[in-house]
Order: sequence, then C-alpha cells, then structure tokens
Amino acid sequence: MAVGPQSIPSPLEQCKAAEAKLSRARDLLSESNPETLAEALEECRIELLSAVEFLRGIPGPVSSAEKEAVASLLLRLRSQARAIGVHARHTSNFCQGWLQRALGTGYTESGLPVLAEAGPRSSFEG
Repeated sequence: MAVGPQSIPSPLEQCKAAEAKLSRARDLLSESNPETLAEALEECRIELLSAVEFLRGIPGPVSSAEKEAVASLLLRLRSQARAIGVHARHTSNFCQGWLQRALGTGYTESGLPVLAEAGPRSSFEG
C-alpha cells in the first residue's frame, strides 16, 4: 500500500494554528487563580512555544493569493502576543504584591518591595 505525500499546511493555516495557541495561552492566564497559577503558567508556556513552532514552520514563500490574509493575521498575532505579555506582567506584579503583603516590611525609595529576612530560628551557644 503506497503512502501519499503528506500535505504541507499553508502559511495561512500555520498562522491560524498559532493564533489558536495564543488564544489558549491568553485564556489560561485569564482563568487562573492563586491555587492554579503555577500550573496555568506552565501550560501557557507550552502553548506559546507551540505557537512559535507553528510560525517557524511556515513554508516560504507565501502565495500572492494568501499574502494579504497572512500579513493581516500576523499583525493580529503580534497584537495578541503583546497583550499576553502585558497580562503576564500584571499577573507577576499581582503575585509580587501578595508576597509583599504576606512577607513584606515596606518599600525602598525606588519602589521595590523589601521582604522580611528570616533570622536565625534558634541560637546555640557553646
């Protein structure tokens, strides 16, 4: 039984697959809570890496029939990636705020949190 050649996804299909991965990454960040954040961040990382692989797999060159659609989709992907970056920074700042609230003693002049240093728990004198 002869196996036919596998069809290579078009650039537009690759971009749409990357867009789906970015959408999933955004949803993971949006739906996470303090109990699920670590798992959500790991899943988000995997989705983002997958999106990168889809984009790296775009066969060149893009046909003239797809060129406008691919360019438009790539601009949308760039915007989505930036939004995910902003969301990730906000998530990180939120976590740092909770850490500061739980362990902090104040802020430096430059606005960075000062965390309480754990001192020795017991003293042994010889």
